[in-house]
Amino acid sequence: MKNLLTLAGALTIALNTTGQTVIWNNQSHPADLATLSVGFSNDGTQVISGSECDSARVRIWNTATGAQTWEYIIGSGLFCANGVSLSANGTSLGIAEETGTLFVFDYTTPTPVLVHTINVGVGMYSIRFSPNSANVAVDGDDGSVRIYDVASGNLIRTISGNNGAVFSLDYNNDGTLLAAGSQDNNVRIWNANDGSLVATLTGHTSDIASVKFSADGSHLVTASTNGQIKVWMPMMGNMWMLHIGYSAPENLHQIDVSDDLEYVIAGGVSETFVYETFTGDLRANFNVTDGEDVYSVDFQPSTYNAVTGTGSGRVVYWGLNDLLAVGDLGKAALELEVFPNPTSDQVTLSTAGTTGPVEVKLYAADGRLVRAERLNELRSIIDLSELPAATYLLRAETEDRIGVRSITKR
Repeated sequence: MKNLLTLAGALTIALNTTGQTVIWNNQSHPADLATLSVGFSNDGTQVISGSECDSARVRIWNTATGAQTWEYIIGSGLFCANGVSLSANGTSLGIAEETGTLFVFDYTTPTPVLVHTINVGVGMYSIRFSPNSANVAVDGDDGSVRIYDVASGNLIRTISGNNGAVFSLDYNNDGTLLAAGSQDNNVRIWNANDGSLVATLTGHTSDIASVKFSADGSHLVTASTNGQIKVWMPMMGNMWMLHIGYSAPENLHQIDVSDDLEYVIAGGVSETFVYETFTGDLRANFNVTDGEDVYSVDFQPSTYNAVTGTGSGRVVYWGLNDLLAVGDLGKAALELEVFPNPTSDQVTLSTAGTTGPVEVKLYAADGRLVRAERLNELRSIIDLSELPAATYLLRAETEDRIGVRSITKR
């Protein structure tokens, strides 16, 4: 089951196309069966992939070299590796098998060791470890989300209440929330600690294919199979506001969002698409030759590079920094105060920790840019008198810092 390869044995291709670079392009299965799931380790040094069956392969790759370092073959009688994931602390690996078997590996040694084979009892589509790496959550075709203890393999909680199959789930940054996208066109946000319903997000008009929290937990990006992408942000209490919605080509499979919230990457029919998160502008679309559908996508942590899994069985590591070319990712937080908030006609914006000019943009709830100005003072008044009463998103950015605040005009 374990296959250690040298760098010379890995299939590695480097080429330049129309602005993006294929750093390496490997097989997820020796028979070129579809790559259904891909993802980076939390430190970005490894890529994990899961293939279609039969028999499905789960492989780990060295990000820098493209060398395959490990393989697990899902045995006879079991099916596809619909979801694969590495825990945030890098000590656990999980596989969600199509017909209901959850595999949990101990990865504290150089080679992962299988410690739990769990009969979940329902078909699964995705898998997520909690941010503290203590729990692992899987979705199911019975409409439930199940959370297991990684150390013991015991079931901690079953969260029911989604209508139809749940196709995607994700934890927020502190592990208190679980978003679940289901077959009934709705996204539900659950309290991960007690299983209570926090919010139901409506507005999609087909199955929810993918959900993804931003790295800082400030936004949730959702996508449905008919190409709708929506960006949500939490308001007071358990209220969530749709910040912007836009359309990609139909038959989307999976999305991810860059760590700084600048971009959404989406895998779809025949191509990968990259959109500006808060405008919906298409910045790039690409695939390898004969790549077929792009089933899975993931941004590399702290970069704009990405990995994609294709219908033709490829695991492709892309260099996208030059293509997107928007400056350094991972800017430090900009300390800013906005007051009064709520307000009637103006707000005072106060920034700290910066000496240069501040670029300020104000967005309406539908994502339209309604105001843009350059401020040269650390304390400035922004006139809102000509804007209608509504909730707006204020984004302030300097050369090395960025901050976002919600503003309510009464």
